[in-house]
Amino acid sequence: MTSGDPDLTLVQALKVGQDQALNVLMDRHREGVFRFVFRHVRNEADALELATETFVQVCKQLLSFSARRFGPAIPILTSFPFTFPTCMTCPAFLSR
Repeated sequence: MTSGDPDLTLVQALKVGQDQALNVLMDRHREGVFRFVFRHVRNEADALELATETFVQVCKQLLSFSARRFGPAIPILTSFPFTFPTCMTCPAFLSR
């Protein structure tokens, strides 16, 4: 990831307390995350809930994200496909 990566810039802003950066990240990636989840669950309400939970989990991870640790080849939101399966096993989803 280069310093010109707009997602990295937003993550850095989020880490210093600029909460609106999260809204920009979510707006930028909401559609893609929702489509990915919907392809797996085939239910709009469940997909929306899981996509939202995925963003919550990714946000928690972003707060401890270090670009130096992962290097320039790792895009910021590549973690969401790994977060999504965890969300599918969360108690709120399994209780349906």
